[in-house]
Amino acid sequence: TLLPDSLSASQKVRAIHAFTMAEIRYEQDYENTIAGVKPHAAPVVLERRYGDCKDKAVLFITMARMVGIEARFAILRTTRKGAVQREVPFQQFDHAIVYVPAQAGVEGRFYDPTADMLDLDAVRSDDVGADALVYEPLTGAYEWVPIPYQGPDANRSRVHVNLAIDKVGSAKGALAMQAVGQQGSAL
Repeated sequence: TLLPDSLSASQKVRAIHAFTMAEIRYEQDYENTIAGVKPHAAPVVLERRYGDCKDKAVLFITMARMVGIEARFAILRTTRKGAVQREVPFQQFDHAIVYVPAQAGVEGRFYDPTADMLDLDAVRSDDVGADALVYEPLTGAYEWVPIPYQGPDANRSRVHVNLAIDKVGSAKGALAMQAVGQQGSAL
């Protein structure tokens, strides 16, 4: 089973994140119809094994709630599109992710289940620095929550070069590279 009772709350969130990133293919569906705005229900996404950002977020939230973890739907205008205009009443959001507030055994943070090429602890670079409209559908409550910038451990690379140079100037060596986050995805 994906979420055995023996896992801690934070391990369950991590497992849900890994599952939605790796096992549910990101694919936009019917962007010119209502599906471009309204997410599919979690059972539909799970059965099809694909969905867009809204669909993957809904599945993540549903799975988290099934094991007693609070998770909320968050929409944002990614930073490459510019800042959101809070006072303007029109659809200006271009991405949906998940906000898990701090709770017993879980550190509060944002999760982007579409970032399947990133490490579990990293958030897409065009998410960070944006303001997210976080919505709780059970109560109708909403709030603006800034997506914090990530520390250097979430996006870093290291290169180690070991060269042996002979008398005539030829060299043999080994190159070891390690990267996480955006740089790890590119590598």
